[in-house]
Amino acid sequence: MTVLIGGCTVPGIPEGVGGGGGAITGTGLVITDFSPDFSSVRSGDSLELYLEVENRGQAPAVGPFAYLYGINMDDWGSDDSDRVHYLANDLSGTLEPPDENLGVPGEVSDTSWSLTAPDVDPGIKSTYEPRVRVFYKYTNGATARIPLISESEADRMRSAGEALPSSVDIITTAGPIGVEVTARAPVIIKSGSDNSFRTIVRLTNLMGGSPYNPDKHGDTEIGQDDLNIVRATLSVSSGTIDCGDGPDTSFTKDVSLRRGTGTVSCDIDPPDTVATREDMTLKVELEYGYMVDSVTSIEVTG
Repeated sequence: MTVLIGGCTVPGIPEGVGGGGGAITGTGLVITDFSPDFSSVRSGDSLELYLEVENRGQAPAVGPFAYLYGINMDDWGSDDSDRVHYLANDLSGTLEPPDENLGVPGEVSDTSWSLTAPDVDPGIKSTYEPRVRVFYKYTNGATARIPLISESEADRMRSAGEALPSSVDIITTAGPIGVEVTARAPVIIKSGSDNSFRTIVRLTNLMGGSPYNPDKHGDTEIGQDDLNIVRATLSVSSGTIDCGDGPDTSFTKDVSLRRGTGTVSCDIDPPDTVATREDMTLKVELEYGYMVDSVTSIEVTG
């Protein structure tokens, strides 16, 4: 878990009232090696193309599999049925994250493709660039604790010269999609008033790969409409949240990331009363597929 305490100012928040925000900079499933056992071969030589991945995030990578492309499999002594290799037995398998408390690294998996170098005219050297795409499903998110203070308690603190809380505590889980939560802090609950406030959740693609609709996990071809989609669920521990479909205790939306970012803007209506001071919890849960690529090169001499 990563704990961030933000203190940025949010547009539209009254003077003297702070705002909070925090973002993760985590990873996920990382390709640690993609290479042939021999980078230079002759036509007809056998070789192995090796792949290794490691989970460096803070959540399990679900159903990881690798897809080899960029070369004609028939030319390399194989066929298209061998392009896909599962990295955790099948689509229900997982690669576990590191155990930070014990200092144990994340789970590693590897696979290889057995190939035969294609025919090249005698005396000619030709360079080929096999590519691999690793797909997996992932869930991560953030929990924001927003301080609520009764009007009488706020008056007491001001009279006593005590500082009002001016930040939102953010607890995050690391993954390839980062989460930033911006909200008002503190929220002063005034009797008979509209105490609702705006919160903004920003999602950012941090790792250079591509998220996709989690319902499409298992496919090797992801259509344009399903690319850069992250399913976000926002829920509050008390009061209601309204992200455009009316007030409720939770809200789920498929967020489209454009140029690597996407936002969800919601109005939160806290409880009408609060006993002195308490924290309202806003939970953000993300679910998505993610794919990362790597390329290597093999020189073949005829």
